[in-house]
Amino acid sequence: MGAADAVVTGQKSAEGLNCEPGRNILLAGTTGEMADQVLRLMQTPELGPIIADQAYRTLQKHYEAGNVRAKVLSLV
Repeated sequence: MGAADAVVTGQKSAEGLNCEPGRNILLAGTTGEMADQVLRLMQTPELGPIIADQAYRTLQKHYEAGNVRAKVLSLV
C-alpha cells in the first residue's frame, strides 16, 4: 500500500486495517483464491493501478504520521 502497489493478501493479514476488499485491497481466504486474485490483476491491467491508488489514499488518510498524531492528541 505504501509503495503505491496493488496488494493481494490473506484475510487474516488484513484484519484491523481500514480497507475495503475489491476497492483498495484484494483479499484471499485460500491459496487458490490468492492465485485467482493475482491472475485477476494480471488479466485486468487497468485494475492494479486503481487498487494501488485507492490503497495509497487510504494509507495517507488513516496511517500517515501527521494524521495519526492528530488522532492520538485528540484522545489526551
